[in-house]
Amino acid sequence: MITRAVGLREYVEVDILAVPVQPGDRLLLCSDGLHAYLDSGATLADLFKLSIREAAPAAIRHANACGGADNITALFVEFLAS
Repeated sequence: MITRAVGLREYVEVDILAVPVQPGDRLLLCSDGLHAYLDSGATLADLFKLSIREAAPAAIRHANACGGADNITALFVEFLAS
């Protein structure tokens, strides 16, 4: 979760965390406009069960169905074998 805004000051302190990944692992990169509507682990688990192409549009539909009060951005990333 990004907890600081980027670009508001001349210098921005950025948190960096290295996370080991393996082929088949997936990540969700999203804005708070989606994060605010992922209130249950079940919702997120259901999104990760979808194909990589279906997951982001489904996540955005979910957020809009829940009210969609903010900008909604979602990107699902899947790591492939090299």
